[in-house]
Amino acid sequence: MKKNQVIKNQKGLTAIELVAVLVVVSAILYFALPKILNLFSTNDDNTFRSDIATLKSGADRYRLGRNSPFFTGISCPTLLSGRYIETSWAACDTANPVGGSYQVAAATDARNLVITVGGLSTDRCTRLREGYTNVALSATCAGTNLTITMD
Repeated sequence: MKKNQVIKNQKGLTAIELVAVLVVVSAILYFALPKILNLFSTNDDNTFRSDIATLKSGADRYRLGRNSPFFTGISCPTLLSGRYIETSWAACDTANPVGGSYQVAAATDARNLVITVGGLSTDRCTRLREGYTNVALSATCAGTNLTITMD
């Protein structure tokens, strides 16, 4: 009889059970959290690539609309105000997914286009740069900026 009374009066978890639950939850978080965070990072990287492609396409329309082989006078605000790009951006200075800026300019010879993406982490800049090494004339990271030169 006393044995049944002792069992009925026990409530809650023992310290060992609590530690076991914490270990299991910690292990799940240890393995799952980096993968979950990587999904968000990959999504943002794809948004950057899409935005850069949009800027390049708009720059080509700008150049063709002027019937010129040169990118002279081009800028991100010019692409927005001239409706050469279709986007929901109100401005280029906080348009990218991490709140940084996009800048568009003609290269020194005006035959090439320079797109600069600002506000990037070193890791993200390196990942994005690697995606443009075979596509662009050049892609470089300097500080928090990725600069891509395209023809």
